[in-house]
Amino acid sequence: MSISSLVIQTRPENVDAVHSALILMEGVEIHATTDSGRLVVTVDQPDNAKAADTFSMFTELDGVLNTSLIYNYFENDNAEKELAQ
Repeated sequence: MSISSLVIQTRPENVDAVHSALILMEGVEIHATTDSGRLVVTVDQPDNAKAADTFSMFTELDGVLNTSLIYNYFENDNAEKELAQ
């Protein structure tokens, strides 16, 4: 399990378009949007590889200027299963 929070910086005139694209992405939740073009999002994916793929998709959206990873939590489900045995 990989849970991350990011701030995505867009041009103010592109906030609505980026917001619309983000809500269609699996595992992405938008928590806040500002008039200046910042969006606070969380990404919940089964592993860090899929989370990284999602982060890459953010940078490909028209109007996105920058993404900043704020927090990442990773839990290795296989390690926990091995410890339980």
